[in-house]
Formats: sequence, structure tokens, C-alpha cells
Amino acid sequence: MEEKHPEFKEGEKQYYDLILNKVAEALKKNGMKVKIFQTGKEAVDFVMSKLKEGDVVGVGGSRTLLQIGLIDELIKSDKIKFLNRWREGITPQEELETRFKNLSADVFIASSNAVTMDGKLVNIDGMGNRIAAMIFGPKKVYLIVGRNKIVKDVNAAIERIRNVAAPKNALRYKLQLPCTTTGVCDEPNCYGARICNYILIIERGFTPWSRRLNVLLVNEDLGF
Repeated sequence: MEEKHPEFKEGEKQYYDLILNKVAEALKKNGMKVKIFQTGKEAVDFVMSKLKEGDVVGVGGSRTLLQIGLIDELIKSDKIKFLNRWREGITPQEELETRFKNLSADVFIASSNAVTMDGKLVNIDGMGNRIAAMIFGPKKVYLIVGRNKIVKDVNAAIERIRNVAAPKNALRYKLQLPCTTTGVCDEPNCYGARICNYILIIERGFTPWSRRLNVLLVNEDLGF
């Protein structure tokens, strides 16, 4: 059936094309490599094509990677060594060791909790292993980021993470925290097994390693 108002969808596409291109230019100016994809599948195909025979590949916890099917592709690949935190029968100790191994992987793949219009990447972690691998260790880093993660500035990024991404993740893990009761961050009164302990703001890619950090922007809503 023909859409009644196709111009709405066209207008939305034009809007996000403008936004994604503006963010891409800002990220490039800040020393990061950037590509824009229309779908998550295109981003998956690109990443898989860049992995070399024998590469050790780690990932950060990410709803985006699960949603677009990248984890499934990494598990199926027989040319890489995937540090699989989701394998059946893995013990808590083995899972922790996998997090450590991520720091020396050839390739690390994750998402970003937010990206600002002026080209900064903002992330908040519980343990800190994901953000540690983003900035030091793995030879290549790919961050796959949906258009829904784009915000105006760092303050808006932190606001989004604390009041959108973190409550959804905390509910997914069935944690007993203020945000899982009200849906709103109450940081001064949040203790225990909280998932917002470390804040990382990537303002620039370290110049000698400028080809290390790759941001893949996707024209779809992905993850939290």
C-alpha cells in the first residue's frame, strides 16, 4: 500500500543525512576515521571485511552489536580468534579473563553511548574495561554508533546516558538501583552494583595513532 505522506520519510532521511555528515566532519577534524552507513548490516559487512586471518578480536558489552548481528558473525567466523564472552558454559572467572584479554586484542569493537555534534565520544562504564580498550591497547578500534546516540554537546551526552541508556541497561540486568525504580538517574543516592562509575570523554584521536580509532555512523536507531 502506498504511503499517504512519503514526504515525511524523505524529510527524515534528508535531516539525518545532514546531521550524520556534520558529525562525521567534526569527528575527522578531531583525529578520528569515520564512515557513514545507511544500515547496520552494511556496517557489519564492512567490519568483517577488515578482519585479517588470525586476528584476535574483542568486543565491549553492547546492545548495538547484538542488534545488528555482529556478535553472531564473529562467532561464526573461522578466520579470527573471537574473545567470546557469551559462549555456553563460560565461568565468571573465564569471563573476567576475557575482559582482560580484550585490552591486548588486535581489534576491539564496541559502540559509544553518545557522540556530540562537535565530534566528541562520551561513554560511561561500570567496570571500565570497555572504555579502557577504546583509548589504549588494541591496535584497531571500531565503534558502531546509531543516529539515536547523537546529541548536542557533552552535557547532553551525559544527561542522555544517565537517564536513557543506563536505566534501560540496569533494568536489563535486573539491578536494584534508583533508576530501575523511577527511570530517572539519582546519582547522589546510587550505590552498590551501579553501572555508572567511570566517565570517558574522547575529545581527540591521539595523533600518532590517528588510524586506530574508527567511528562507523549508522543511519538507524541502534541500541540504548
